[in-house]
Amino acid sequence: MSTKIPMIKFSNGVEFQLFGLGTWESFHSTDALTFKPALEAALDAGYRHFDTAQVYGNEHIIGEFLDEKITSGQIKRSDIFITTKLAPLFYHPGAAEQAIQKSLENLKTEYIDLFLIHMPFGFEVECHILLPQNELFVFAKKLGITFTSYATLGSPGRPNKDPNDPNPTEVPLVLELSKKYKKTPSQILLRQMIQRGIAVIPKSTNPDRLQQNINIFDFELCEEDMAKFNEIKTKKWLFKSFWEMLKVTLNIRLMDIKIWQWYKRRID
Repeated sequence: MSTKIPMIKFSNGVEFQLFGLGTWESFHSTDALTFKPALEAALDAGYRHFDTAQVYGNEHIIGEFLDEKITSGQIKRSDIFITTKLAPLFYHPGAAEQAIQKSLENLKTEYIDLFLIHMPFGFEVECHILLPQNELFVFAKKLGITFTSYATLGSPGRPNKDPNDPNPTEVPLVLELSKKYKKTPSQILLRQMIQRGIAVIPKSTNPDRLQQNINIFDFELCEEDMAKFNEIKTKKWLFKSFWEMLKVTLNIRLMDIKIWQWYKRRID
């Protein structure tokens, strides 16, 4: 079942879906046999906004999948919004151009809808009920800059996770509203973010969860319940810096040549 999703507009007039598919952590299964079924389920559910990055190592699978669908006439390229990101190792004019060309090749497309500098993340930031980013969001809104949340659900599979970190899906208010609206805690969190006017890109490869995540447009949180989120006192960054995550997950020094060798293997 395809779901109609509201749009948000950039200052240049280009529109994209408030709800997209995040594909970080999908690099753990970059085999097309395991990843493509998830993309198929997402497309069937109504997802048209796909968020990837060079360091995710899955641009080529997304590109193959979308190219198959476009070539067969099932979708048009203009119906799809692709976001990808420049890896930190390519922060140099000449290297950046090379990286963009590689992303175009991987994604099998003539253009990329949104190309972000992956660090300092621009306005795709960690944002959830424990880190609402109110001041940054107000600042972005005044300047007409779109705002996308990652880790809306707490990113339970994130690297270097502290077992003592709070879980947004287990916050008492979320559980209370889950019972009231007869929705899952994840649906409550996603709906709250959408009603703030913030785009979300929850990641999943489970077809049922993909459908569940997107089924948030048949209800609204009332103003009183939305206001209750402002009363949550716990404030917590769940992610460490990008570079700290690299050190932990790759177990190599930042300036070690192995970083370059590792990244080259991912994009070649």
